[in-house]
Amino acid sequence: MNINKINFRIKSIQLIISKYITKLIMYFLMKFTDGIWQEHKCGRPLDLKFDKKGNLYVVDAYYGIFQVNVATGEYKNIVNITKPIDGKVPRIPNSIGIAKNGDIYWTDSNTDFALYDLTMTFLTNPSGR
Repeated sequence: MNINKINFRIKSIQLIISKYITKLIMYFLMKFTDGIWQEHKCGRPLDLKFDKKGNLYVVDAYYGIFQVNVATGEYKNIVNITKPIDGKVPRIPNSIGIAKNGDIYWTDSNTDFALYDLTMTFLTNPSGR
């Protein structure tokens, strides 16, 4: 079997798992809160990625970035959005990339407003990084 086909199948499986987890999170969000307008209490995952060790990384717009051991259920907050980075607090972390060596790269859409103030992000100068 060709290595490109294997990589494609692995990526397809990861995408299916990510979509399933996202649907599961949204189900619990709707079931245990008064609706999506309370996502600032429960969180809003915007991206999910697995590393080579099988750890799941969850990027949440309200709580930061978490590393989750899917086998044990243990998790740790690796990027806390209440703490400034280079003098600015990340407000909307939204995407993550994991390099082959394990380095993590992530984006922050805005450093001025949280997700619930999304309209303001369109009306002001860009502040993402």
